[in-house]
Amino acid sequence: MAVDDKSGAVLDQHDDNSIARAAAEVLRWDPRATEQRVQANVKHAWVTLSGLVDWQYQKNNAAADVLQIAGVVGVNNETVVRSVIAPSRSRRRLPR
Repeated sequence: MAVDDKSGAVLDQHDDNSIARAAAEVLRWDPRATEQRVQANVKHAWVTLSGLVDWQYQKNNAAADVLQIAGVVGVNNETVVRSVIAPSRSRRRLPR
């Protein structure tokens, strides 16, 4: 149990700052979550993920990873999956 030196109040070991640090660490170590493009903001133990990923599985994995962190109440996943559409190599002509 941690205690504030000045006030003597018991400190929550899972405050927003520690959760944010843990989220950044988790996202950094999971190559599926692409930490460079997913950011985590924490308010009242709720984590909001934002950023841009290429695939739905990356969005899902980021949320699943963060949910495993002690003290997290929930995740609001606002990460955007961008459309990855490969250009066609052959173009068919449309009938006129």
